[in-house]
Amino acid sequence: MTELAEKSLSAESATRRLTPERALRMAIDLHQQNRLEEAERLYRMLLEVWPESADVQHFFGFLRYQQGHVEEGIEWIGRALEIDPDYIDARNNLGNIYQQTERYEQAEACYREVIERSPRTTSAYANLGATLMRLGRFDEAICAMNVAIDGEPDSGRYHYELGNAFRKKGELANAIDAYQKALAINPDDRESFRTLSRLHYVTGNSERNCELIEQWLQRKPDDALAVHLLSAYGSAPAPERASDEFVRETFDRFAASFDGVLEKLDYRAPVLVEKVLREHSGAAAPVERLLDVGCGTGWCGPLLRPLTQRLEGLDLSSQMLARASERNVYDELHEAELTQFLASAPQRYDVLACADTLCYFGDLSAPCRAAAIALRSGGRFAFTVERHEATPSHPGSRLHEHGRYSHTEEYVRQVLEHSGFRILILETQDLRRELGKPVVGLLVVAERCDDERRPE
Repeated sequence: MTELAEKSLSAESATRRLTPERALRMAIDLHQQNRLEEAERLYRMLLEVWPESADVQHFFGFLRYQQGHVEEGIEWIGRALEIDPDYIDARNNLGNIYQQTERYEQAEACYREVIERSPRTTSAYANLGATLMRLGRFDEAICAMNVAIDGEPDSGRYHYELGNAFRKKGELANAIDAYQKALAINPDDRESFRTLSRLHYVTGNSERNCELIEQWLQRKPDDALAVHLLSAYGSAPAPERASDEFVRETFDRFAASFDGVLEKLDYRAPVLVEKVLREHSGAAAPVERLLDVGCGTGWCGPLLRPLTQRLEGLDLSSQMLARASERNVYDELHEAELTQFLASAPQRYDVLACADTLCYFGDLSAPCRAAAIALRSGGRFAFTVERHEATPSHPGSRLHEHGRYSHTEEYVRQVLEHSGFRILILETQDLRRELGKPVVGLLVVAERCDDERRPE
C-alpha cells in the first residue's frame, strides 16, 4: 500500500472518530492542500452523516467545480443557500463560478444579493465591478470598484481592476493612475508592470516607459518580457530575435482574445498569404504537404486547407495551438521553435506559409536557412514581415517599441538569395491597422532552388 493510500485510510478512520465539525475541518485542510480526491471522499462521508450542513454542501460544491464538474458544483452550492440564504461566502463563491464561466448576468445577481444581505462585504463590490466591466457597463464598474477601494484602500488588486475599467472605457490617464497605485502597494506585481508599460507605449510616453521597465527589471532581473522591452526602447542592444520565453508567454496570454483583437485590426496577412500562394502555386492540384508556420489560433488554416492534401501547423505557444485544434482543419499540430523544427525536417514540405511570424526575428538568416532545409526542391516559402526604409543605424532590421522587428526590402532579398531561394514575388502591402495607422509590410513568395543551384 502506498504512503498516500495509508494516509487517506488513516484520515477516513479518524473522521469516524471525530465530531462532524472537526471532520469538516480536516476535509477543508485537505482541500486547501489540493489533495482533492482525499477531500472528496471525506466530504462525501460527511454528506451522509451531516446532510443538513450548508458548510459541507458549499465546500463540496466548490470542490466539484474545481474538478471540472461545473453544473454539479453550482447545484450543491445552491443547496447550501437553500439551507442558509444568508451564507455570504457561498453566494459570493457561486458568483465567482458564474463569472469564471462567463455567465455574467448570473454573477451580477449573486454579487448584488451579497451586497443587499451584507453591505460591508468589500470583496462583493470588487467582484461586482469586475463583472460589470465584462458586461461593458464601465461607469457602474468604476463606481463599484471605488466602493471596494473605500472599504479596503490597501488592496492592490482593487486598484488594478479599477485601472482595467478605466482602460476599457478609454480614460487612459485615470487608468495609468490606478495602475501606478496598484504597483505602489504591490511593487512586485508583474501584471501592473506589464499593463502600465503597454499604456505608456499607447500614449507615446517612451521616457516614462523606460524608467518603468528599468524599475521592473530591478524587481525581476530575469523577466523575459521586461528584458525584451528594454531592448525595444533602445536602452539595451537589440537581440537577434525575441526569446522563446518572450514569444511563448506573449501568445499564451494572448490566445483567448487573439481572434477578437485581430478582427478589430483589419488583419489581412492570412488572406494575403493564401491569395499569393494560390496565384503562384506552380501546381494545378493541391500540394502534398503544407506547414502553417506560426499558426497561432489557426486563422490561416481554413484558407490554406484547399491548397494541400495534408495541412500541419507549428507554433511555440501551447495555448495558441489549443485554439487552433478547435478549428478541426489541421492534420497535425507541432509545439516547437520554428528554426529548430524546420531544420530537423529535411525536405518534408512542399509549401511553408508564414503570416506575421518572422516579425519576432531581427536576423532572418536562421529561419530562412531552416526553411530551405525543410522544403523540397521547388517548394514555396510565403511569408510577411513588417517593412521599414533603410537608415544608417538600421540598414537591415529594426526592433520597435511594440516589441516586433521590421525589415528592409533589400535585406529580405539578400537573406533569401543567400539561403538558397529564388524570389518570385516581393511587394509592399498593408498587413493590418494598429493605433489607427496601417502597418506596412512585405509580402513574399520565394522558391527553393535545386540543390545544384544553391550556394555553398
